[in-house]
Amino acid sequence: MSIYAEFRDLAAELFTGDDFKVEATLLRTSSTYNKFTDKTVTTTASIPCVAIRKVREFRSNDGVLITESFALMNVEPKPNDKLTIGPKTYTVGTVKETAPDGNAFVWEAAIK
Repeated sequence: MSIYAEFRDLAAELFTGDDFKVEATLLRTSSTYNKFTDKTVTTTASIPCVAIRKVREFRSNDGVLITESFALMNVEPKPNDKLTIGPKTYTVGTVKETAPDGNAFVWEAAIK
């Protein structure tokens, strides 16, 4: 078994284990313009997922303490998606994927 397969299995265990598993919903809104009707149709997709919310603190180059919230997720979010974890809803900012062998298995999204 390769090291990548082991990481993939570990991530799957993390997202399915009762200790960390938090069911969440990702809401993705998209708009399509129809030039024949001159109307824009907006649709919202609800994507069930598992997310783990974390907070990271670090200091900038000038010494300012910065606090950033992010979520580890088992589905790929897009910027401006809405992520609902429990009673709170967050807006997704930047997204980083973990894909050491080219196949992503966990995503980290900055959330506000």
